[in-house]
Order: sequence, then C-alpha cells, then structure tokens
Amino acid sequence: MNLSCLQRVRPLSGWTLIPGNGFFREDVSLFRAVSIAEWLIMRWFWVDRFVEFQSGSYAKSIKNVTLAEEHLHDHQPGFPIMPSSLILEGLAQTGGILLGEHQKFAKMVILAKVPRMTFHSWAIPGDTLTYSAKLANSRDEGGTVEVTAHIGDRLIADGEIVFACVSEEEAGTERVDQMSWVFSLLRAVIDIGRTSKS
Repeated sequence: MNLSCLQRVRPLSGWTLIPGNGFFREDVSLFRAVSIAEWLIMRWFWVDRFVEFQSGSYAKSIKNVTLAEEHLHDHQPGFPIMPSSLILEGLAQTGGILLGEHQKFAKMVILAKVPRMTFHSWAIPGDTLTYSAKLANSRDEGGTVEVTAHIGDRLIADGEIVFACVSEEEAGTERVDQMSWVFSLLRAVIDIGRTSKS
C-alpha cells in the first residue's frame, strides 16, 4: 500500500492511523471509530459550490478536478484520475447537506451506508463533476438520497446513500456548527429553498 499521501497528512496528537481501518483515538477503545465530525469536520470539501438547491427535495453541486490537488499525484501515476472514493464523498456531502438543511441541522448527519453505487467512468484534471442529490426519504433518525455524478452528459456514477442523524452525545463529539460551513457553501445560491436559474 502506498502511504505517501497519508504521510503528508499527519493525524493530530493522540490519533493512530490503522491502514484500511482509518483513524482511532489512542485514549479510548481501539474499536471506537472516529465519527465524520470528529476527524474530518469536513476539512476537505469535495464540493466547490452549489449551483441549485431546493430545500427538502433536490441539490446540485459542482467539483472542478484540477492537477493542483495532491491526491491526483499518487493515484494512477501517468494517468491521474479522481479516486472513486472521493467522488462518492462529494456525492455524500451534497446529499448530506440536503438532508441536514431539510432537518434544520437539529442533529449531525453522518454517512451510514452506501447500499448501491455504480461507477461508469472516471474524471480527470480539467473535468467538472456535477453532483446531483434527490431526497428519497427523511425521518428523524436519518434519510436516504439518490445521487448521480456527471461530466457534461456523461454519467460517471449513480447510486443511493443512507445517512444517520445523531445527537452530539450519540456521535461522541463536541457540537460542530454545521450551519456555518454549510451556508458558506450555499452562498452561490441566491434564494435558499428555490432553484436558481442559470
């Protein structure tokens, strides 16, 4: 396993990287996986901006793939492509924000599972990925979104993502002000709750 890209991103003191399993806190049980909010707190945005947002229904965002992104340097040397896992993360961020905003960010939205995801093609530097998420259902304990990724008319991926909505206590973390960073991502949308026309 090539860990060169992971060696550049050192975990905070008190964290241990177990290849294939992720980051774990050293001061708690080894089997307590770090929640998305604890480790990432969305430090990496795989969405550049939202271009459409219809509250409780639909969201569309874009991601420009550039060679300036370090993860492309080690992924398929000689033929840099956007890793499928990062395309999935961009889709999850788009869908998670759609669900969280619909529920007024009352709880933390955490990716629970991906029951179906098919990758049809790849994205290379210079491409613009368009992520679309449609809210299939929303309940207090979570929700499901149907997602697609396109480059122009070319389908890159499609699938379904299930999210859990958990309290801070259930997540085992401090309160993360999700609304601040979410609305900074939505700043390109003129009226929240209405689809912007381009």
